Amino acid sequence: MRAVMAAVNTNVAASVGGVTWCLLDYRLEKKWSAVGFCSGVVAGLVAITPGSGFVPPWAAVIFGAIAGSSCNYATKVKFYLGIDDALDIFAVHGIGGFVGNMLTGLFAADYVAHLDGFTTIPGGGISGHWMQLAYQLADSVSGFAYSFGGTCLILFLINLMPGLGLRATEEAEIIGMDDAEIGEFAYDFVEFTRDVVNGGDMMDDESKFSADRDSPTPNEKAFSSTVGDDPHRSR
Repeated sequence: MRAVMAAVNTNVAASVGGVTWCLLDYRLEKKWSAVGFCSGVVAGLVAITPGSGFVPPWAAVIFGAIAGSSCNYATKVKFYLGIDDALDIFAVHGIGGFVGNMLTGLFAADYVAHLDGFTTIPGGGISGHWMQLAYQLADSVSGFAYSFGGTCLILFLINLMPGLGLRATEEAEIIGMDDAEIGEFAYDFVEFTRDVVNGGDMMDDESKFSADRDSPTPNEKAFSSTVGDDPHRSR
């Protein structure tokens, strides 16, 4: 039964997190975002991970709502700190994990943990065991310090190795990392967007990919604007 409870909590928190993120994005963009929904789902999953087998289902709704909203707002942190976090890993996994860990200390229920027949815990804040919040906070801070310190050390050592620099050059970012590093594109539409739709005037010698063939010709660059007016194009 405890496994069933964990499964229910996981799905509830993920669903509520996705809806919460969508609603927050809608207030700004005035449209429903599939990407926003997926981001909220991940935030809800991250938050409920430490508490899925310890909290009641109604608490999973709170997990999803708080995680979805806090992680959504946390995506703005990278702009204030000037950090490169294109996938919002810190906002979703860092903040989501911290929120979930603290909420577990608040909503952990002794009767939920005991559904497996042998686990006995004092519970969290709702069970009168407020000290659990302090334990969860200590766990979060120590885990953050270990992960941050260890990651910085690993990245520092990697950056010292020839050919493994952490930062790409500005030129490589402009032409695209796939093109700069491996000389081809993982997805065809990347080059189409860069060179055709945006009308990019790139030098062939800057691109490993374009250097091996004729770069988009003026006719190719005009393709996106003329294809809709082509009288011979089948309807």
